[in-house]
Amino acid sequence: MKTKIITSTQKNTIELVNRRICDKSVSEALGRREYTALGLCEGSVADIIVSCDIAEKAADVIAIEIQGNCPQHMVCLGIFGSVAAVKTAVSAVDKHFNGNDHA
Repeated sequence: MKTKIITSTQKNTIELVNRRICDKSVSEALGRREYTALGLCEGSVADIIVSCDIAEKAADVIAIEIQGNCPQHMVCLGIFGSVAAVKTAVSAVDKHFNGNDHA
């Protein structure tokens, strides 16, 4: 599982992610709230589902599947929330899959 964190997310970054969310009702709800951080987890579909569960249990975050094609099909999980919450959630995912703490 590959993980990354973006702090101080910019409006255009959130809009870019929003365009890759298939469920438009989720995308619209996401657009109505402001988030200070975005965690990204990339892996297989099974890993994404497990990561979603781990992230939402670990912290007060919203985890959403992000899809795209470039150059191969990619499956990614976006974890939205405060900087502290996203760091906690991504750290829990990273620890589960890689045995590391993502500090």
